[in-house]
Amino acid sequence: MDYPVWIYVGEKDTWFGPIDAHSTSTSDIRVPWVGNSDELPSKSIEVYKEGLTCPPGESCRPQKSHLYYVFQDYWQPNDQVKYTVNGIYDYAQPVSGPSTGGGNKRLIIAPDKPYM
Repeated sequence: MDYPVWIYVGEKDTWFGPIDAHSTSTSDIRVPWVGNSDELPSKSIEVYKEGLTCPPGESCRPQKSHLYYVFQDYWQPNDQVKYTVNGIYDYAQPVSGPSTGGGNKRLIIAPDKPYM
């Protein structure tokens, strides 16, 4: 990413970050199970980019912009990790890379979608 990012873990109500632009960070975050759109905000991992907003006539200030939700699909038998940018469970796509089968994974955050 060209901007620092923040990760919000809804299931634990905790923030992780900022992760500096073009850098790596190591953490142990469990990808939560989600079974419908109602559970996305309260359970999933949310990824935000940090930037500046400069309203007309006001000073610039930091702002977090939501990028996407990341979660394990409760209904998939192969522990599929998915993401959605619009918060709609039914439109979620599999995360590219080895995003099935459980175990430790590396999440790569990009502006348009995550990778593993």
